Amino acid sequence: MYLKKIVLNGFKSFADRVTLSLDQKHISGIVGPNGSGKSNIIDAVRWVMGEQNSKMLRGEKATDIIFSGSEKRKPLGMAEVILVFDNSEASDYCPPEYRHETEVTLCRRIYKDGQREYLINKKQCRLKDIVGFFAATGLGGRSYSMIQQGQVERILQAKPEELREIIEEAAGTLIFKRRRLETEKKLEATRVNLNRIQDLLNEIEGQKNNLKDQAKKAQQWKDLQDKLQETEQQFACQSYLSYRTKEKSINDIILEQKTLEASLLGDLSGQEKEQKKIIAEIEKANPEVASIRENIAQVRENLVSNEVALQNAVSLLESGSEKLLKMEDELLLDTKNINIMQEQYDAVEKEYLEAKKDVEEHDQFLEKKSQTLQNLEEKSYSLEHKIKDHRDNYAKDEKSYEANKIQLNHIEEQRSKLKRENEIYLDKISSFENNYSQLRILIDSYQIKVSNCQKNITEYLEQKKVLDKKVSTLLNKEASVNDHIQLVNNKIIELSTYLAYLKNPPKKGDSELSTYTELKSKGSFQDFYLMTDCLVFNEDSEVEAPSKVIESFENWAQRVVCSDLSTAKNFIAEAEVLDLKNIPLSFCGPPSEKLHNKRKSWAEKFDLLSIQPLVKNVSSDKYVDQILSRIFYCLEPVSKDIIISMPDHTILILSNGGVLNSSSDWSIGGFEEESILKTKKTILSLEEQISSLKDKIKNYNEDIKSSHDKRKKLAFDIEEIDNNISSESSDQVHILNELKISQEKANDSQKKIVELRSESKDSRDLFESVEDLFQDLKKQIDDFEKEKRLRKNLIEDLEEEQEATLESLDEIKLTISEKKLRFVTSETKYTTYADSLKQTSIQLKIFKDKNSVLDKNYHGLKGEIHEASQNQKYYLEAIKDYSEKKEDLDRSLAEHESNHSDLSKKIKLYDTQLKKLQGKLNSVIQLIAEKKSEKEKISAFIENLVQQTQESLNLDLNIEKIDPIENYNSANAKRQVSSLKHKIDQLGPINMMAIKEFEDLDKRCQFVSAQKEELVSSVDLLELAIEEISETSKNKFLTIYQQLNHEFKGLFPILFPRGEGHIALTDIENPLDSGLEILVRLPGKAQQNMRLFSGGEKALTAIALIFALLKTKPTPYCFLDEVDAALDEANVSRYNRVLDSLSDHFQFIIITHRRGTMEVLDTLYGITMQEPGVSKVVGVDLSKHLPAHLQKSFKERSQAQAGFEGKQTQAYKI
Repeated sequence: MYLKKIVLNGFKSFADRVTLSLDQKHISGIVGPNGSGKSNIIDAVRWVMGEQNSKMLRGEKATDIIFSGSEKRKPLGMAEVILVFDNSEASDYCPPEYRHETEVTLCRRIYKDGQREYLINKKQCRLKDIVGFFAATGLGGRSYSMIQQGQVERILQAKPEELREIIEEAAGTLIFKRRRLETEKKLEATRVNLNRIQDLLNEIEGQKNNLKDQAKKAQQWKDLQDKLQETEQQFACQSYLSYRTKEKSINDIILEQKTLEASLLGDLSGQEKEQKKIIAEIEKANPEVASIRENIAQVRENLVSNEVALQNAVSLLESGSEKLLKMEDELLLDTKNINIMQEQYDAVEKEYLEAKKDVEEHDQFLEKKSQTLQNLEEKSYSLEHKIKDHRDNYAKDEKSYEANKIQLNHIEEQRSKLKRENEIYLDKISSFENNYSQLRILIDSYQIKVSNCQKNITEYLEQKKVLDKKVSTLLNKEASVNDHIQLVNNKIIELSTYLAYLKNPPKKGDSELSTYTELKSKGSFQDFYLMTDCLVFNEDSEVEAPSKVIESFENWAQRVVCSDLSTAKNFIAEAEVLDLKNIPLSFCGPPSEKLHNKRKSWAEKFDLLSIQPLVKNVSSDKYVDQILSRIFYCLEPVSKDIIISMPDHTILILSNGGVLNSSSDWSIGGFEEESILKTKKTILSLEEQISSLKDKIKNYNEDIKSSHDKRKKLAFDIEEIDNNISSESSDQVHILNELKISQEKANDSQKKIVELRSESKDSRDLFESVEDLFQDLKKQIDDFEKEKRLRKNLIEDLEEEQEATLESLDEIKLTISEKKLRFVTSETKYTTYADSLKQTSIQLKIFKDKNSVLDKNYHGLKGEIHEASQNQKYYLEAIKDYSEKKEDLDRSLAEHESNHSDLSKKIKLYDTQLKKLQGKLNSVIQLIAEKKSEKEKISAFIENLVQQTQESLNLDLNIEKIDPIENYNSANAKRQVSSLKHKIDQLGPINMMAIKEFEDLDKRCQFVSAQKEELVSSVDLLELAIEEISETSKNKFLTIYQQLNHEFKGLFPILFPRGEGHIALTDIENPLDSGLEILVRLPGKAQQNMRLFSGGEKALTAIALIFALLKTKPTPYCFLDEVDAALDEANVSRYNRVLDSLSDHFQFIIITHRRGTMEVLDTLYGITMQEPGVSKVVGVDLSKHLPAHLQKSFKERSQAQAGFEGKQTQAYKI
């Protein structure tokens, strides 16, 4: 498995989607200027691998990695990085669950609002899954496979314990160490929990002991209460059964008496009928007797009814009075009981309210103390962390303090040294300033002398100027004449050449080039040359001419060029003597600015083009350029105006290939052969013109001679003035030389003074900066000392505060524990009193209701007795009246019945019988009334019993099936109820919740005991696991350590020829907790501390360690970020050889600035910022796209690799 592709989108400076394609077992390089975003690539890879610390990604917060915008771009809302792994070949690196995949893609995204997404093969997952994936591959964001800038230095400066962590990660024992730490933490936590469980068990046992007595008492109360309820229910049931039996017996008696009453009433009615028959006979005989008898009957009825009523009233008075006395006694007893119950209720209510208040106070206290406990625990935790932070800071400050003291001593030495240097600078500056002052005086005197010389020279120059002006006038005149002579000579040569051409025309097939070659072979002329030898076509020209123009120019250019008139004449004479064929000849002649300007204006006017841009003059002769400046060509057909206005000595090449020369110039090409006569005429004309031109030259020469004589006289005068000027100039030069020397010395002195002042200033500034640094460090050290004292005092204060907090914590815990016990007791009392208050309230209500009913019945009975007493008086008086009235009527009747004595005797006999029957009837009626009264009393008692039983015992006697108990003794039952109540009262306040609380507490005790056993078992298992983890990690660590040491020993001599290096344990006896040290000996040096190494030596040592780690514990890929920055060229070369050899086994991605490192790269990625703030990537495959001139070096490097590997086979196999 290897890293196939890195895709960045919106990550830091990569605003656009960028893809880096990588190859297996290749070295890929990333280069670019500082700030271009190279290191952002390794940050992106580490971010996908699970890096969470924003500072490790060079940011402040998580969203800082999203592209934040630039001058031309808006910020993006998302950053995304994708890593694609090729898993087409079986590899142990790939986690087992992904080995069936040919390609594994890991993606991490973050949005501006902080939302994150994690994907493996485009499926949502957790960050933990991605971290687990890389952990299974042996990779980590901070492992040796991801070496960033500055990490090389940190590896070598790492403490032995820190270096061990790097090795442990390679060994894979870091996970065992973490597991061991986690297991030890679990073990510690388990032991803490075990202690807490034990404390909890002790607390529960204490609570159990306290609740045990309460539960036992409550159980006794419950048993007594159940027995009391059972006895009361039994008593009530049997009483109810007894009263129902009595009620039934009374009902039977009343029914029997009512039957007897009916029989007596029948007998009484029969006797009255017989008596009425006798009375009717008497009344028939004596009518008054009937009236008297009616009155007697009426009186008798009234008397009987009054007697019955009286009897009832008397009976009621007798029974009612007895009943009233009983009810009064019962009322007094109930009232007393009510008062007692009320007192008990009030007492219980008072105790209840006190217990309730106590519970609420305990609850509030516990809540308050719990909050205080929580605050103290938080405070204790905070203080613990503060103490730890301050101790860490104290240790750091101590290190900084020691480092600053060392630095202060070093700066003190620099300070003294700089102070001495400043004094030396001041002495040197003073010496140079004195020398400079003397030189300035000398320079001033020289300057006066120079000024005098200059004044004399100026006067001479004025005189010379006047003479020069005269000479210049003569020269101008001579030049003008010479120009005319030159023009005339040119014309003569051209005419002579043309004349020679006409006299000896060339034969067919002859060429100018062969003529010129023949001339060169027969003569030796150094002052003429073939024009074509001087020219080449200009390939860089942006102007293109028609092919016919080019061809005509090539033909025309095959001519001889002469630079002066005498050469031309000699050339022509020699050609004639040698009888050579006609030769094209061009005479350059002196340049004419006026004619040149005229040609330029003419060409611009008619859009003609110069031939010069098309050709290059490869000779050193300037006259060739002069001839080329005379040649033009046109792209359109030539017009009449062009030919008419054509300047002298100008050549024009037509678009059809023809060549035109001005009228005063000789033309080649484009002519037809003339007739012989016309040619002769032309020859005569040419000879006359040549003769005339020669006369002109003679006159011009005479003018020049006259002017030359004048100039000679003026030259003598000028020469005399020049001698004077020369003399003055010589003096002036000598003085100026002396002045220059003095000025140079003065300038040197001044420069030296400036340099010394600058150096002195730099030294003084350096001294001041060192002094400032010295004072700052001194102040910093003083501040450190103060800070140390303050921090030490603060730590002591915090420790004291922590100790006081822990003491307060223990006190509050103890107080809470005690309060909890009191709370339980108060809660128990509260519950007991609540139940007791409820029961007392129920009983009080029953008594009050019973008393109310009894009082109502009492007053009703009292009213009835009072009414019966009044009725008794009334009935007695009525009976007395009726008795007197009856006696009167009886006497009157006896008087009237005396005449009917037999009938009267019979009537009296009936009266006697009727009285007896009436007496019996009255007894029966009275008995029925008594039984009814008794029945009512029993019914009332039954009703009251049913109600009381329903309310107090929750038993409905009306529907309950009651079985009679044989030989049931109600008195014994009453005594038993009284005894049970007395026993219950003796128990006092009862906590009825104690039973359930005790049972719950017992269950909890059993549960906690089971947990304790589990924790003890867990402690044993964890201790065993720690032993196993320690043994496993020890074996793995030692194996990797030995292998790593072997690899390091082999690699070090390759990077440091004749050097030695190995890795040693600081504590051999305890390898699990031992640190690691790197011990090296550099070539030609003794073994020394690596802090004394140079930057390159440190870097190369760290590189050797990194490569040894890779060899020991291979990873799918390795990122190296500028690890070669401190290496020189020789070390880079050795680094490259090892890197290149290892690339056959590992995939390297290297960020570098070194050209030497770039030589071994297979693929090169350039990071640029063409657009400000936005990184772009350009990739080159160096193994395929190297230029031809680099291919050889590439092969040589490959061969050197092979040679390197062969040489190192015996010492170390790469």
